Amino acid sequence: MPCLLCVLSVLSCSFAQMGTEKPRALRALEENRKAIVSADIQWSLAYDLRRSGKAKRFFRWRMAANGDRVTVRRGDEKGVVYYDSAGKPAIVGVERELRRSGDTWRHRQGGIDAAYWPDKRRFRTETDLLALGLLPEYQSTTRLSTALWTYPVGMVSPRKYSEKIVDGIHVVTAELAKDQKLVWHINPAKGWNAERVQVVYQGKVMSESVSVLKKFDNVWFPQAVAYYSPGRANPIHRVEIKSASFNRPDHPRSFGPQDIGIDAGLPISVQGPRAAEFGSVCFDGEKATSKVAFWNDVKAGRRKLGPRFDRLAGELSKIRDAQIARREAARPWSERRLERAEGEWERYTRLFIQKHRLVGPQRASALAVLKDCQKSAAGVFQNRHKQLESLREREAKLSTLGPPHRQKEHAAIAEARSKILDKINDIFDKQLKPRLTGLLTSEQRRAEDPKEKGAPS
Repeated sequence: MPCLLCVLSVLSCSFAQMGTEKPRALRALEENRKAIVSADIQWSLAYDLRRSGKAKRFFRWRMAANGDRVTVRRGDEKGVVYYDSAGKPAIVGVERELRRSGDTWRHRQGGIDAAYWPDKRRFRTETDLLALGLLPEYQSTTRLSTALWTYPVGMVSPRKYSEKIVDGIHVVTAELAKDQKLVWHINPAKGWNAERVQVVYQGKVMSESVSVLKKFDNVWFPQAVAYYSPGRANPIHRVEIKSASFNRPDHPRSFGPQDIGIDAGLPISVQGPRAAEFGSVCFDGEKATSKVAFWNDVKAGRRKLGPRFDRLAGELSKIRDAQIARREAARPWSERRLERAEGEWERYTRLFIQKHRLVGPQRASALAVLKDCQKSAAGVFQNRHKQLESLREREAKLSTLGPPHRQKEHAAIAEARSKILDKINDIFDKQLKPRLTGLLTSEQRRAEDPKEKGAPS
């Protein structure tokens, strides 16, 4: 009869033969993580590194039922997403990223454009929380499959595995190279999650992650993971889950650019080698499309601007109008009035050409008459430049006068300016209009509308 100590030893510690077959505990871990088909996780990453110091960043990670993933970078406690090389805030606010099977989108809160990668592409900053707690060090670029079966990249393959059970914990060891091993301590009672993962070299732990597990929506998942390096008592990285939900019916089936704040009409900056073939594009509510085509659709009523971009466009329009108004106010009054007159006369002339179907020499003569009249108007302003400047200076001093004197001076300035404008109007009424009419043939004169008054308002 075997001794009790031997029986307990067999029950607490059983071994599987070394081989290349994937161990049952790792396969169970993989299957349980793959059973997570949708997620919404609020989490933070704190790091304590010798070179870059201490910091903490806050995120939200969402996965739709079809595998689309949205990462929201909220920045640190101050809302700073990125700092520049001098340690000053470079990006403040919220940055969102959408990864789908065939493309990637990025948009910054309050930004007036979005970045778009039309091809499937991997980024160093890619985060897959389904791989959380599966590696001995924090790896933001590692997915579930690579975390279990191909980490670290470049190690010999096929691997040899062994599995044993110690006090109910499945200890799985993967032989990576000579004297180097990757070891998972997997708890079957907590969703086959790893409570500890280690890289061991010549019997010494080189790096290690320790997970605290919690049940969210009947799914066991790490609530916190601390990552350690040799000679450091405190973790160099620590991930903490503030809240998490899994496999809920109300989780989205898919994500689109609008889910990261990209509105119809927002300009798109296409990235990567295919950027040239897209040209100037914007988001049309479904995809990146030609700006010209989109705005034609908007004018025709086939598409509408998104509410966020519509509001942003309105704000930008107000800013632009205010800038133009300030520039216009800084220009001399005479320049502004001359430019307006020239523009009105040009419009009248082009309508005259269109109405009477002037072509060839007739059209050239009409444009020559316009140019000559505009030159005469410019001459009026030039000859009276000093007078106009004097009126502008008197106008600037109106606020220093008392009410009775101010009204009298204002009336005098208006009268003097009106006399100059009358000379401009005379050029239009007594030169431009009759000279254009003089270009018409008898047949064209008979076809002219007798009710036409001429001068544009």
